[in-house]
Amino acid sequence: MHFSKAITALALIAGSYAQSLYVQNELSFGHNGKMSPDLRTIPKFTLSGDPTQIYSNKIILTPPAP
Repeated sequence: MHFSKAITALALIAGSYAQSLYVQNELSFGHNGKMSPDLRTIPKFTLSGDPTQIYSNKIILTPPAP
């Protein structure tokens, strides 16, 4: 049985999309509501450095100066 390249490509794309729908809750944060409950900390993470800016849906990390 031979499949065309287009059908094979569509099957691979569909398979990769299906895998990306699974989220590991213990390794992920910010996917179901706010990332930080108090805008100072992120659960299960240690933040260091200055200035670390935490917003309700994102975090801005500034790299250290050389």
